[in-house]
Amino acid sequence: MDKYYTKGHVLNYMARRSQMIDYTDLNWCVGHNKTEAPDGEYPVMCQKFDYNTDNESDYVWFRAKTKVKVSGGLIDLETAMTASAEIINECGYWGRYIENFEFTKAVSTSVKPQVYFYVNFGS
Repeated sequence: MDKYYTKGHVLNYMARRSQMIDYTDLNWCVGHNKTEAPDGEYPVMCQKFDYNTDNESDYVWFRAKTKVKVSGGLIDLETAMTASAEIINECGYWGRYIENFEFTKAVSTSVKPQVYFYVNFGS
């Protein structure tokens, strides 16, 4: 079933998917996989509209179950893209391009987790 969503003054089109996507459906457009994050595993998060609802006020945080691995100053692309696909499946966004993947430190101690990778998508 096709459905139209209005978000602000922009009309976005989204076809409801009967199948979930996986990391092989995504395109890494960041240009590199370097990071200043220390070696370890980190959560991947994104703030986006929940396109699975009709409520325009559902601009929420999404967090992947898979953590991204970092070793030697490099982001492991398979875990980064797997986590990104989980977020896309959860929020219902149609884009397939990872445009930003940034190591982020929370500015407030009330934000959990304190460090994570922020992912941004494009279509």
